[in-house]
Amino acid sequence: MQEQLASVRLTATTSVSYGDEVLVCGSAAALGSWDLSKAALMSWEADAWRLDSRLPCGVRVELKLVIRPQGGVVRWLGCGRGGKDNVVLEITLGRAGSKASQFVTEGLPFQLEVMDLGIDIDRPETEGAGQVVAVPSPVQQPGPVGFAMSPSPEVAAALMLAGHAGAAGHAVTYTTTTTTTTAVTLNGPPGVQSVTQIHAAPEQCGPAGPAIAYSPAGR
Repeated sequence: MQEQLASVRLTATTSVSYGDEVLVCGSAAALGSWDLSKAALMSWEADAWRLDSRLPCGVRVELKLVIRPQGGVVRWLGCGRGGKDNVVLEITLGRAGSKASQFVTEGLPFQLEVMDLGIDIDRPETEGAGQVVAVPSPVQQPGPVGFAMSPSPEVAAALMLAGHAGAAGHAVTYTTTTTTTTAVTLNGPPGVQSVTQIHAAPEQCGPAGPAIAYSPAGR
């Protein structure tokens, strides 16, 4: 089953000593599953620390900020008295009309904020493990039914091939054999013949018709 993931941005405003790192460690796998060695590293951008992460839709994620100095003791920062409680982040359901991701605890460290960036889909293993794809909005392309406004790349390549072959002195036969197959036959020297089969979508080809032969002048 495909899992919906919310792309969220966490922003923390604070100043730390040069060389110190700010991380987010929490209950979600993307945040290290409370394993500090796998925690997500925030990056400094302009005036704040930021982290873009994908988290499962409709769940509550517990987390803390971590200050990791170059030397010395690591500091864990949560909410509540003394910052000992876990920060709770409620992830959006990812459906139209649903609430945005939000923190449900107060006293957040470093003015921590969250913003939704979009919804992704994590494909199951049968479709490629670990692949995450954005959900695009369907766009209908205008055009008449039957013949396409322009040929597919394969058919265009076949037409170009036929044109160049004719210009080079070869007899060329261009045939639409079915509604899904186009054949281009290049008649070379005696005993030599090259046939290229081009497969196109039904809407990119017209109905089957007679072969049209293109022969160089004087042949």
